[in-house]
Amino acid sequence: MSISTEDHEFLKSARWLSFLECTALGLQLNLTIVSANGNLIFQSSRICSICENQLENSLPILDFKSKEYVDGREMTELDTDNTVINFQLVPGLRMIAQECLCAKETVHPTLKDRGAIAAKLITNFLISFKHEFNCGQRALELSILRQMNHIVLSLFHGETDALKRSFELILSALIILLEAEGSWVQFENSQTEIFIKGDEFLVNAYLTSAEGVAQQVDISYGQFKCNLGVLSPLVKDQSTELISLMAQECAIILEIDNLFKLLNNQLARVLGGVNSGIFLVDQRKNITYLNKAAEKLFSKSFVNLVGVSMLNIEGPWVSIINAEITFPVSGQMESLKKDQEDENPCWVDWQVSPIFENKVIAGWLIMLEDRSDYYRWQSAVRKAERFATTSMMVGTLAHELRNPLSAAKGLLQLMTRKRNQEQTQGYVDLVLREIDRVTRLLNEFLLLGKPASILPEPLDLVTFMEELLPLLEGEAIGTDIQVLFNYEMVAHINADAGQLTQVILNLVRNAVQSLVENDIENGIVKISLGQVNNKVRVCIEDNGPGFGPGVIDQLFTPFFTTKERGTGLGLAIVKAIINNHDGEVEASNRPQSGAVFTITLPTPSIEGKEVDVALIMNDKVLSYPLEKALKVLDYRVKVFKISDLEKGNLSNVSPKIILFEGLIDNNKLVEVVEIHRSRPETNFIVLGDFSDKTAQSLLIKNIKILKKPIEINQIISTIKNLEIKHTN
Repeated sequence: MSISTEDHEFLKSARWLSFLECTALGLQLNLTIVSANGNLIFQSSRICSICENQLENSLPILDFKSKEYVDGREMTELDTDNTVINFQLVPGLRMIAQECLCAKETVHPTLKDRGAIAAKLITNFLISFKHEFNCGQRALELSILRQMNHIVLSLFHGETDALKRSFELILSALIILLEAEGSWVQFENSQTEIFIKGDEFLVNAYLTSAEGVAQQVDISYGQFKCNLGVLSPLVKDQSTELISLMAQECAIILEIDNLFKLLNNQLARVLGGVNSGIFLVDQRKNITYLNKAAEKLFSKSFVNLVGVSMLNIEGPWVSIINAEITFPVSGQMESLKKDQEDENPCWVDWQVSPIFENKVIAGWLIMLEDRSDYYRWQSAVRKAERFATTSMMVGTLAHELRNPLSAAKGLLQLMTRKRNQEQTQGYVDLVLREIDRVTRLLNEFLLLGKPASILPEPLDLVTFMEELLPLLEGEAIGTDIQVLFNYEMVAHINADAGQLTQVILNLVRNAVQSLVENDIENGIVKISLGQVNNKVRVCIEDNGPGFGPGVIDQLFTPFFTTKERGTGLGLAIVKAIINNHDGEVEASNRPQSGAVFTITLPTPSIEGKEVDVALIMNDKVLSYPLEKALKVLDYRVKVFKISDLEKGNLSNVSPKIILFEGLIDNNKLVEVVEIHRSRPETNFIVLGDFSDKTAQSLLIKNIKILKKPIEINQIISTIKNLEIKHTN
């Protein structure tokens, strides 16, 4: 196709220039169309629609430095900034597309993509104009509509005037294709709106009093209704069909526009559904938005935080926002206090990202992920590992010391039968008393290191406490201290009555001694019993002075004591016994003064499918902390010895995950594979030090393998990943 004199007249027509202007505005481009010899045919506004600055003139730049082809169309780049681009439309006609430097960072698609869209659209319209005279227009109409649709979709990036630009393109296209005096689109969404292109006076005259000749069509598309019309079309043969097709395009545009409005309106809902805490901070460093996760994290409502300076909320972001750092900064496992008096800070992973507008920081996005649970179980793992290691050391030490002390005691007892008994008796009594004290200390130390195996039995705590009450009241004989017992009915628990008696007696004795030592008048030790969900809670509190600063954190540490002659092992033993019962014990101060010890014990879980993880392990240094850490994460855990496999003790449980630890020989390998085959719904993990051949055999059977040595957190991560896979 070449450009004739008639073509030049068409290219200079008002309807064609209007269409080109709409195309340029819609695509945020400056468009220039020139002939092969450099004559100017069309040039759109030289003002950038984004920053409103004057663009440089692109006409003198006609020395094309490079060529490539976009959709088969020759294209050349004209400058080093890639802000001017050149397309050949048809032989003898070229289009130069230009954008402002500011658009390179803010507009999408790229200049090359938008230039290619504009070139295809303009070329198709030129071809359609030529085919108008040989009646080959129908196929091209559909092609043009598709091109129009691509342009419409490319425009919708949340800009407020995108709807107007898209309709102007369609209305201009109708005027060109049908050689009409004007066109309009009227649509109903939340309100009735109308856009007019061409001769507005004549179009309004027709709409108000039906003056003139027009063709129009009504169409419904979902919830959207459109009325599209053209005034005085000269090309009438296929105008009805073309208008109907264009009306469908208008309805699609409305649907897309509505989607963007919904996205904008529902931004708060989208962010509100994110588990991470999110803050939007403006240029003045004030909070403009926060989601529900952020409210929960800081225990404050939206209205109490919005408008507050983010610099007043203590955290790692303060220095970053103050310094106005221009790149994202993040951190992990930071302690975060909700306020100055917060004694239980949470632990968060965080990221601060600047938000830019025209290369200037317009605000910040702060994301906080609560990692407190992860921190707690990591802390529990570390404590349990230390506890398990200490248990082995203490057990060995206690046994090594007990034997020579027993021998020494026996020798001293023999000395009492010798002559000069009166002279030696006083020294012997002293030595025996001290040896008894050391023996008692070592016995307590041994109990701390490895609590005696519990002999659990169903226990009614109400009856148990009522029977124990006279013994507890005996601790306060000779004082004016009252020992009170309040309770509500609770579920039975499985516990060792003897060890539980030792715990309660120790805590009540400590409370009575504290009241006596501090000369508290009308002292009260209150024992209360209640239930929260599937756990029973025993509270022992007094009205004494409570714990001093820094004491609570060390209360359960071996050998820490506030008493002049205390061993510092009593509370450590209490904790060891309660831990051995899969429970927890905590100390705190009462708001109105006084100390509180809270013991939480689980009610019996139903055997069978109520077990989440079965640990088949002989390594207590590994199994004990792993069991405790998993229980902190609310897993239901049951521990078996490897010998339990031979006894069939695993048959009465159906865990989701089985972890087997130990040396795997050929016989054990066959046994493990058989168990796995009999439990297809169970995820199986094998932990050990085995050969590559054995590992390969396990992998073939779809069994997860973990090689020793390994950190407990790696085991827990594997279990959590398998649980997610199992759930999905």
